[in-house]
Amino acid sequence: MKGDLRVYWQACDEDPIYWRVDSVEQGKEYVQLLNAYSSEYLSDTYVVYGSFGGLEGHDGKEWSEWLYDETDEEACMFRLVRREAEEQVQPDPVKGDLRVWWIPNPPREGFFFRVETFEQAKRALNVLADHDLYLEEKVVANAGGLLVLEDGDWEEWEDFETGVSINDIMAEENDVIRRPPQAQNDPGDGSVERLWER
Repeated sequence: MKGDLRVYWQACDEDPIYWRVDSVEQGKEYVQLLNAYSSEYLSDTYVVYGSFGGLEGHDGKEWSEWLYDETDEEACMFRLVRREAEEQVQPDPVKGDLRVWWIPNPPREGFFFRVETFEQAKRALNVLADHDLYLEEKVVANAGGLLVLEDGDWEEWEDFETGVSINDIMAEENDVIRRPPQAQNDPGDGSVERLWER
């Protein structure tokens, strides 16, 4: 529909995968995560090369690249995220900071991504799970969770009242390691068979 937004990501010579997003800001969040994970982490330590993606908008007729400057065809979300990643200096973490951890095909060195909120962490874990499913044969297992900085050490996040982890909460909400309908390899009209069924 007109005004809809979706993130796309393409690794190597695979067909792209898509996620519907609610806003440009959420689209940027997804592209930042996927750039850090796929373009940087996996390309340095794994067998995934040439990953790229971005944000698309629907004009009522078709999907096209979202541009932050409509007068410049190169002004896409992927270039914006890559430029900001090169220029950004991460502040030192402070008590209470959060970061998602993820390990494809454990045991191996983990991938870490700082998040601002618990809800952002849940979205990040779902996107990472979808991405690994997208790679099919290259990622056969994974593990992930949420860390919080306490007294100078990163510790597994637990709900203060119940002591449960983010994975427990997401499993109870049926929200973990699942493939939401908007994360499918099609334009969103149901015309393409889903890549994975659970």
